[in-house]
Amino acid sequence: MKAKQETGKERAGKKSPDHFAEPLLEGYEALQEGCAAQQESYEVLQAVYEAQQEGCATQHSMRYDRNVGTVSRKEQEVLREKSVCIVGCGGLGGGVIEGLTRLGIGKLTIVDGDVFDASNLNRQVLSHEGNIGREKAAEGARQMKKINSSVEIRPLHTMLDAQNCCDIIRGHDVAVDALDNVQSRLILEDACEKEEIPLVHGAIAGWNGQVAVVRPKDRLLHIIYQGSQAKGAEAETGNPSFTPAVISGIQVAETLKLLLGRDGVLENRLLLIDLLNHEHEVIEFG
Repeated sequence: MKAKQETGKERAGKKSPDHFAEPLLEGYEALQEGCAAQQESYEVLQAVYEAQQEGCATQHSMRYDRNVGTVSRKEQEVLREKSVCIVGCGGLGGGVIEGLTRLGIGKLTIVDGDVFDASNLNRQVLSHEGNIGREKAAEGARQMKKINSSVEIRPLHTMLDAQNCCDIIRGHDVAVDALDNVQSRLILEDACEKEEIPLVHGAIAGWNGQVAVVRPKDRLLHIIYQGSQAKGAEAETGNPSFTPAVISGIQVAETLKLLLGRDGVLENRLLLIDLLNHEHEVIEFG
């Protein structure tokens, strides 16, 4: 049986291997170009990332340059691993929160169940005309992130009481008393004793202020405030802007000393400051 012979027309309609190879080659070359472009984009992104990382490292290094001499480079790294709970985000608390944020403390928990009102504007550094009615703790966290984004800040919009206090302060290296009433201060001292956390106390009234460091079991605030009224003296004397600025600054210094294990802490001592007459007194306890 003879094989059927192809006509010229049939042979012309068939595609040669070269006919298929050419577009495949073009597709392969286009794919290679795409891969090269993708690799180039990756390298650009990698360079940008490395530049950002280098910039962040440089910024981190430069950020704390002015701490050096007061705080060593090694101590600065230690502070990144520390945590502090500040109870109260008002006149004292705002100054403490900002001071610790600028120092580069790793984690801050800031506690306040109140909102800002117009009466806070004369002294509370976290308050301004645009945040009246807003939660103090949330506003504090928001503003501090603009100052030092590497600090982890946890705001708690809650009032301190005997039921929640231990849970709030647990796990922190230091607690700071920036409260405005005796009852809450004593609750905080009790909780710090149970959790074995040192407490930095601060209080203000008019031209006067006081600072102390309370170690667990010292019961210093129970001694100082024995028989005191629920509200502090500031209810009668008022609070100008300069007194919380001074006292909160000293609280930051005492907190720093505790975190770094420095000497000179106001342990079992109460520092009294009279800014009107520039009189300072230290009362010894124990």
